Amino acid sequence: QEPQGDEAGKDPLEVLQELNATYSKIWSGEEVTMEDVQRDVDVSFFTTLVVGVFNAYVVAAPPAEPPDCTSYTASGTCCPSLECYRDLPFGAKFFVTGALLLALRGSYRIIMNPTSSGNMLGKAVFIAAVALQVLYTFYVY
Repeated sequence: QEPQGDEAGKDPLEVLQELNATYSKIWSGEEVTMEDVQRDVDVSFFTTLVVGVFNAYVVAAPPAEPPDCTSYTASGTCCPSLECYRDLPFGAKFFVTGALLLALRGSYRIIMNPTSSGNMLGKAVFIAAVALQVLYTFYVY
């Protein structure tokens, strides 16, 4: 017997079908339930967690040196390094910046919604903090 409401105990195909249904509703303009919003926040949270860990690695790690280079920038810097991160092509940087700004917007909406639960609020604050951290690293640090 499968526990109800436990995402970890579900079949991966079932989870993917639920995600597809959630995002189909969002894009088609159908009415979105609180469960759909929670699922979206969970996906955003875990995606942001991965991005935040990578961002922290890029900032904290010393620049790679040959033979550990995965690629090189136009100026010849060995990647991965902070310089490579900043030297992303315009299209990639534009896409990442847009995604981070959308994450900030979504987090702000959740934070300002009086019906949001404590769990969702915590995740929304985390998403906003990581998005701001990555934007800071991209453009200021």
